Amino acid sequence: MMPIRITVTMDRPHDISARAWNRDIMPKAWEAMGEHWVKTMLPLHFQTIAARRYGYAKRSEKYTRNKLRRGHGDAPLVYTGRLRELVKHTAQVKGYPSRCTVKFALPAYAPARRNTFTGRDRKGKQRVASRQPDKVKEITTILDYERKELIQVLDAAIQAGLARVRATPKTILIN
Repeated sequence: MMPIRITVTMDRPHDISARAWNRDIMPKAWEAMGEHWVKTMLPLHFQTIAARRYGYAKRSEKYTRNKLRRGHGDAPLVYTGRLRELVKHTAQVKGYPSRCTVKFALPAYAPARRNTFTGRDRKGKQRVASRQPDKVKEITTILDYERKELIQVLDAAIQAGLARVRATPKTILIN
């Protein structure tokens, strides 16, 4: 799981119960936002312009030369295409009352936790920090205009959920 932090503070309308808000409206709204990110913004990270747009770490000359020789062009985050395919085909979006999670599989060369430790570990083994760029950070980078777009998607989904809940007939208990 790769965290993307978007904080939104909003109050529940008085005519909507807490149960409807937390069970019916907000999880679906957050899930809509996550789906929008997966379908429209995640593919942008694998386009040619992405390295400049999102500020990816510079790749070595040897890496670039080998990648071009293998015929993979100049698309960032694509050496063999395995990372792009795994991310594209395994993305799972889950909405909760206060957040959304997007989970997808990553290849071994793009671990969710990067080794940044150099020195001896507890067992006395010498460890060297990874020199590879933080691919997880590169994939999950969001620009300001994308953040605003995601908030607009979230707001539209909340408004649709409110309309849906308000349109459902209410059961009234008569004693």
